[in-house]
Amino acid sequence: MIDQLKSFPGIKGPPNEFSEGMDIRDWFAGQALGSGIIDGHDLNDSQLSELFGTDRTNITQEEIAAAIAYRIADAMIAHRKGGAS
Repeated sequence: MIDQLKSFPGIKGPPNEFSEGMDIRDWFAGQALGSGIIDGHDLNDSQLSELFGTDRTNITQEEIAAAIAYRIADAMIAHRKGGAS
């Protein structure tokens, strides 16, 4: 259930249309990207395979950053659920 939480739900302007907000996972991933902790990650082949599978080649730095950001978001959600320490 916690992974279905939304960030910033509420009413948005006339004619008072309800906005569900952004998925909490997307919010956490965005916060991880903006934090700078992802910058400059050089991953070895084993780590790249874990993130993208063994068939991928020519993986961009942007793809790596996004994959790491979502890993961090997943860890944050697990921690909120009490599954991480």
